[in-house]
Amino acid sequence: MGTLLTLDLSTTATGWAIFDIETKELLTCGVLKPDCSYRGKSYPEQQLLKMRDFAEKITVKFSGMLDLKRIVIEEINHG
Repeated sequence: MGTLLTLDLSTTATGWAIFDIETKELLTCGVLKPDCSYRGKSYPEQQLLKMRDFAEKITVKFSGMLDLKRIVIEEINHG
């Protein structure tokens, strides 16, 4: 039936897990960490560079998954 990708986003690391949709079995999981070359940049620029780095790493890591049917991303707490 396919797989489900879940993402736990953060500004310091992004956790991910892949589940089989039918059996609900955890297939694999891991953590993506941003490149550290942005250190020393101003706050807004530093955060933007980290988010761009995460987006690229997520795209590269999971773009070849032909059986990926759904992606679930946690809702961010605003307060």
